[in-house]
Amino acid sequence: MFNKLKDYILLKLGITELRHNLATAEKNLNDRFDFLGAYMNLTQKEDIEIDPAIASKVATKLCAEYNIDTINMATHKNDVMFAIHVFGHRYNLENAVYTNFRIGAETALNLKRICEEYKIAPQKILDFGSGYGRVSRFLKQKFPESEIEITEVKSQALDFQKRHFGFQGIFHTQEAQSLNCDKQDLILAVSVFSHLPKTTFAPWLNKLIQCLNSGGALVFTFNNSEDPKYFGVTKNQNFVYQQVSEDSKFAFLSDSIKDTNDYGHTFVTHQYLEDLLSENDVSYHFLGKSLVQSQESIIIIKN
Repeated sequence: MFNKLKDYILLKLGITELRHNLATAEKNLNDRFDFLGAYMNLTQKEDIEIDPAIASKVATKLCAEYNIDTINMATHKNDVMFAIHVFGHRYNLENAVYTNFRIGAETALNLKRICEEYKIAPQKILDFGSGYGRVSRFLKQKFPESEIEITEVKSQALDFQKRHFGFQGIFHTQEAQSLNCDKQDLILAVSVFSHLPKTTFAPWLNKLIQCLNSGGALVFTFNNSEDPKYFGVTKNQNFVYQQVSEDSKFAFLSDSIKDTNDYGHTFVTHQYLEDLLSENDVSYHFLGKSLVQSQESIIIIKN
């Protein structure tokens, strides 16, 4: 299903023209790619200089909506998540900036609500696979008493977050045994397990549970293969891995993960997760889409 670009864009961005006028839609997609490629190469600097007027307007709006004091809107040119929003809002850069940062702010707020519901008061928080700080830049606002750490497979992302947000980053490879971190009270993994192949899915799940203190929680998102919108490729399958991802589609970025054997698009059932978790001394609760709107989530609490 995902071997064609138009199918992938339909799933990820919801470009409805594809269902109605394929010729027009494909032209629009080509135009958007041309625009994105040009936009991301406007500067040789690592950081994108967002128009100050747009940045100020977006920051003011988000601070009011999510009850935060200030927003560090530093953006790296290799930030795939930001690139997707620029791609999706070809003719409105303000909307692209707003929707990108809104998701980060909303996720941090939702995580705070989940912690309150399950009585998790974390002193140490690890944002696993935190990218270029989409969520982590908002965590200190919602968890002011917590120590925040981040991990990434992309060294440029770690350098960027240290430079702009002051986070101490932990580098690791695609292999779970490469992660070396202190015990955590809360680990967040947004849009990580939705990309892992079967060979690393369970090892990473077990590793992150091992990194929790007693009573600590792991919250992560996943694509539920039982969702009817995925039935074209996932019906009656517990684990589906497609060798395509946003990184592979934005391969012109210097640190994109181009090897789709390591990073693709993953779909699992609740039963698959339950079977894996039965091997650990944990309790867990499926959270639906209460963390992010695009994926389901689960909280796992170490006994």
